[in-house]
Amino acid sequence: MRRIFTLVLITLLGSGLMAQIALNEIDYGRIEQKKVRNYLNLQQQSLKRVSDFKASCTNCCQNMAFHVMENVYIIKDDPKSVWAMYKNINIAESWTGRLVSFGVLFSKWSDFVCYRNSDQMATADTGQVFFINLRLLSGFYNLPVGVEIVAVNEQERFIHLSYIDGGKSTGDQIIQIEETPEGYTKVIHTSAFKSDSNFRDKYLYPHFHTKILNEYHRNMAMRLVKNQNDFIIN
Repeated sequence: MRRIFTLVLITLLGSGLMAQIALNEIDYGRIEQKKVRNYLNLQQQSLKRVSDFKASCTNCCQNMAFHVMENVYIIKDDPKSVWAMYKNINIAESWTGRLVSFGVLFSKWSDFVCYRNSDQMATADTGQVFFINLRLLSGFYNLPVGVEIVAVNEQERFIHLSYIDGGKSTGDQIIQIEETPEGYTKVIHTSAFKSDSNFRDKYLYPHFHTKILNEYHRNMAMRLVKNQNDFIIN
């Protein structure tokens, strides 16, 4: 019986590995951002399959060598509803705004691919890798960013994200949902990061990262609340 179970497990794992999509199978014509297309084309020189993408860090927040910043938001709705929304919203919609736009998402464990205009929606799940474009300086500078979802913790209500190895920055981010004394929701977004430039880490990253996070969390909050005053940036 144990041997049969082992063979079944090996078969399932093998089929999963066979299902992993190759980078040259991605429909680049459906990726709107030129910078994202160029970034993925460049990755094809060293990576063959989606599963080859590696998270740059999964415990940076515990590493003293990284810069750490914390952004806090209050949403005047109950934590259960807020957590369900963060976990189940279509990622292609949540990461689309004035400063950030969604490019493409694919799973490291299957052949699933989600483009901006896909009929299928992609919700937060471990092993998903997605690419967004950051529109900085009024569009004068565009930065492609790759992110992997490394954990979705239902019990403690947090989502753990990590930058893809090889990007401008190394680091990770944790989105934590907590309850306030009033019964509202506190969203704590902790970011740990470092790059090869101290100037960038000290002055540029915190400024632009905060603007992008403010847009992202406001975008999320306004799907639950009607009044702008029900979303507070602490």
